[in-house]
Amino acid sequence: MKKAMKDIWKRYPDQITEQDNLMLDKVAKATAEYLNDKYGDVGINWSGPNMHGDIIHIACIKWGVSASNAQTANNSAPVPDTWNSGFWQSYNHYYDPVLQTGYAHTNCANRANIAKDYYNSGQYTSAYEHLGYSSHYMADLGNPMHTGKEYAQYQNQWVHTSYESYVANNWNTGYNYKNVVQNTGTYYSITNPEQSAKDLASATRSDLNALYNEVFYYPNTFGSDPDVIEITQRVLGKTAKYNMGLVKYVRG
Repeated sequence: MKKAMKDIWKRYPDQITEQDNLMLDKVAKATAEYLNDKYGDVGINWSGPNMHGDIIHIACIKWGVSASNAQTANNSAPVPDTWNSGFWQSYNHYYDPVLQTGYAHTNCANRANIAKDYYNSGQYTSAYEHLGYSSHYMADLGNPMHTGKEYAQYQNQWVHTSYESYVANNWNTGYNYKNVVQNTGTYYSITNPEQSAKDLASATRSDLNALYNEVFYYPNTFGSDPDVIEITQRVLGKTAKYNMGLVKYVRG
């Protein structure tokens, strides 16, 4: 399976055969069984109290989007996590700017451009629905754990889930990380959403090693570490700016 995955990885997404899909199903099943037995239910996204929804909802409101349309984006933002499972879910929700693997940047751009087309044709409900989908992938790349150290994270899934649980538990209380998004008043101008998603991944990846090591070596105390707090605030600030840029990109 390892040999097959290396081969498939080189040919994805344009040269995948039916035999490859059978192998991927086999790998996904074996991986899911192993991880569920060893670690329990493993998440790969910003988890918790609809953090995806909050991020795009706040961005919409700051641009003067109506409450109903902002809520549409909010409601649709977490939905992409339900579209895939196993290997493909991981692949679709991350991008490693060093290895140039993963598909989150492309998914972000595809949905943003669909949203823009709907907006330009006056189909606003569909536009904000797809804006929510697009923002999901952008926000995923605001999490350093979605930008590299694939093998280490595969071996130590608890590092990823521990960090996401920590942010979720401090979203509305504790360190109130939602306030970072709420208090971010500037935005990054976006003309090419795929490149902007790559840029965000590159920015947050610079914090990946430090963040991973803090969680790995200090699993019981990392949450109060000043470096972890600063990293989390920094990446959420960048995520907020790029999501505000997405809203402006779609609306023109």
